[in-house]
Amino acid sequence: MQVFLGKLLPRRRLCCLVLVLMLVLIVLVYCFSFYHAIECTDVNKLVTLRRNEEHTQVIVNKQEFLLKHIPCTVNGSVKQNAKGVESFQFLHSYAKLHRPDFKVYDPFGPYGVPLSIQWQPKPYFYPIQVAQFALEHYSKNKTDLAPIRLLLHEATGALDASSVAVKSVNSSYPEGLWHFKNLAKESVGLQFSLNTLSNNVELFVIRFSVMFMTPNSFFTVKLRNTSSQKDFFLHYVQMDETLLVKGPNRLYYGIGSKRTDAVWRRITLELVSLTFHGQGIVTTPSLQSSSHMDHFFDGADWLLDNQDKNGGWPAKVRRVIANGALVLEPGWYSAMAQGHAMSVLCRAYNVSGDEKYLKAALKATDLFLVDASKQGLVNYLFGRIPWYEEYPTVPGTFVLNGFLYSLVGLYDMSHCDWTGRSRKLFERGLRSLKDVLPLYDIGYGSSYDLRHVSLKLVPPNIARWDYHSVHIYLLFWLHVIDSSNLFNVTAERWIRYTLGERAKHN
Repeated sequence: MQVFLGKLLPRRRLCCLVLVLMLVLIVLVYCFSFYHAIECTDVNKLVTLRRNEEHTQVIVNKQEFLLKHIPCTVNGSVKQNAKGVESFQFLHSYAKLHRPDFKVYDPFGPYGVPLSIQWQPKPYFYPIQVAQFALEHYSKNKTDLAPIRLLLHEATGALDASSVAVKSVNSSYPEGLWHFKNLAKESVGLQFSLNTLSNNVELFVIRFSVMFMTPNSFFTVKLRNTSSQKDFFLHYVQMDETLLVKGPNRLYYGIGSKRTDAVWRRITLELVSLTFHGQGIVTTPSLQSSSHMDHFFDGADWLLDNQDKNGGWPAKVRRVIANGALVLEPGWYSAMAQGHAMSVLCRAYNVSGDEKYLKAALKATDLFLVDASKQGLVNYLFGRIPWYEEYPTVPGTFVLNGFLYSLVGLYDMSHCDWTGRSRKLFERGLRSLKDVLPLYDIGYGSSYDLRHVSLKLVPPNIARWDYHSVHIYLLFWLHVIDSSNLFNVTAERWIRYTLGERAKHN
């Protein structure tokens, strides 16, 4: 019996092993039947990908790929071309790189008033973003086609029935002037409902001037979410409070306190419909394809109205840096904001010839001569190298992109400033950058700031690829101005970092 069992057990083991192998083979065939190979880009055919509707399987073909790519941060996604063919795009970074498209920089040319919620939930005006809003519209005005404009009182025959509907009460004023008088809360005093021109050219911007005759007069903009078809209503009212939320779909936006004297207010909006309530006069309403210069001067005028006695635009928000190691209380200035503002105001002066913009721009240079310890903008790296701070903490953080943008503003300003001060401040900053720039190179990217140098006990703050791209663009911009090989060579090396290159080790 023992002999028989001894002969039987190996046979059973062999049968079990064969059975297990067959099951494994069946499972593998079943699983891989759901995958299909697709093209993989940018890795020199070192990787094969198989995927089904839910999963993507990566198969590394060569050890060379592991040695070259695994130490790096990599990104990838499956894309589909116009013919429906799938490919896997493999990238070492998500950086979107741009180079300046000019060989000679024009300080009055295109530049490469929203509310912010960047650092607190309650919306506030952040000077940097207001200036960026203005510069964006200035640039679009330079690069886009001239806007198409149609005065509504001349629109007879030019618009089809679905393009504009004008509903008016007591409209007895001369051509191009609408008077509305309707004090009932629910009824309409004057209403424009806008769609498009009959020739399919979209005129989605309305421009007009309005004079309110009563303190409770206001107008309402109707907005529509095209995906949900849900309507939202934005009421522009005479109050100083910036923004109030009333219910899930109603907002109240203050356009200034109630006036006893009648004043004209220029309004430019993108909308679906516009309704006036109360009593007042609307003049020269027009439909336009765009109105970039109106928006640009809205930003420039905001900068005029909000510049303080020191020549700056204080940020009215608390800023916490390095996990609380550094704190800026509301009222701090930013070299980046000052630089952007000067770029806006110089262009506003160049376009309008109005010296109020020039005076404000000149005043904005004052803070570049004041140390951060005295509520100014300047810190000194290693106690001797001046740096224009985006966040003027003490000790400094030495943020790179904010400093570079301040140089752009000073360079723009130097073409308006007959005193020569802006040019001297620009050249001073340029010398500092040439001394310090190598410190921002970390061998596989760039550092956002130098907090690890000034605070000593914190790690480096490595720039995200978005900021790394900004660093590269601005260095190329400076190379156009200064022709320094340091800027060009550094920018080219930083581009190679986004493609997987790394600095050599010893």
